[in-house]
Amino acid sequence: MPSLPTTSRKIEAVWLETVAPVPPREEPFLAGVVIDNQLPQAGTAEVSIVAEGIELLDAPMQRVALAAGEAKELTWAVKAHKPGSAKFRFSVQLGQETDAVESSVPIWLPPL
Repeated sequence: MPSLPTTSRKIEAVWLETVAPVPPREEPFLAGVVIDNQLPQAGTAEVSIVAEGIELLDAPMQRVALAAGEAKELTWAVKAHKPGSAKFRFSVQLGQETDAVESSVPIWLPPL
């Protein structure tokens, strides 16, 4: 999965494709991303999600402390209301470094 334009490759957002059973209709599930701090120093990253075609249940921005060389997974609760597709865009900023990743996933819902 290619990343979107960045200022460098020192902080990286990597799409985390979580394989989970199809949740019961209207049940929340998690969408996530791994943030990898490739800088030589620690810092606090601001990580945001934009979701289309699906309801975002959590606040769209999270802050996470990362040591130099550390990677962490962040997740957001989402809920599907209809079949189709959902698009996720995760963006990260740590100091002057930024990255983003975007992906679309199919949404299947069990029959009522």
